[in-house]
Amino acid sequence: MEMFRAFVESRRPGHIKPWDHLGQKAPARKKTNELRYLSARRLLRHYTTIGDAAAYTKKETGTPLYSRDQEWKDNSKKASAIVEGLERILEIKRF
Repeated sequence: MEMFRAFVESRRPGHIKPWDHLGQKAPARKKTNELRYLSARRLLRHYTTIGDAAAYTKKETGTPLYSRDQEWKDNSKKASAIVEGLERILEIKRF
């Protein structure tokens, strides 16, 4: 594997980046996506429009968090489900 990795790195043009091939089910990828969902929810609660939230993230990071309005809406809903689940867990632990 080390020899193949060295071969690939020696042949790959400098401007080409290797792709991350972790699946969507990988624990680290899942948590990363959940944090993005929560960010979308927070931004949509703070800004009056999706356009404003996208403009803010583009200004801060160079690219908007999501490129399509529907992605913002869908992922904000996913974040709401995450928050509701956490609230249920906290209620159970209090009793």
